[in-house]
Amino acid sequence: MGIIIRQSIKGTIVNYVGIAIGFFTTFFVLTRFLTAEEIGLTRVLIDAAVLLSGLAQLGTSSSVIRYYPYFKNDKAQRSRLFLLVFSSTVYWF
Repeated sequence: MGIIIRQSIKGTIVNYVGIAIGFFTTFFVLTRFLTAEEIGLTRVLIDAAVLLSGLAQLGTSSSVIRYYPYFKNDKAQRSRLFLLVFSSTVYWF
C-alpha cells in the first residue's frame, strides 16, 4: 500500500473518531450536565470566537511581509514573528 493511501486511511479514521467524540459530547455529556440556556450560551460564545478570530487574521499576512526585514536579524524578534505566523496558521487547521 502506498504512502498516500495509508495517510488517507489514517486521516479518515482520525476524522471519524473526532466525529464520534463530538457526537458523544454534544448529545450525552452536555445534555446531562448543562441546561438548554447554558448549551446555547456556549454555542454563541464559540461561534463568536470563531467569527472574531477570522476577522483578526485580516492584516496578519501583510504585516509579516512588511516587517520581516526587521525581524530576521534579531533572535528575540524572530520568536515574535514565529508567534505571529503560528497564530495566523492555527486558525486554518
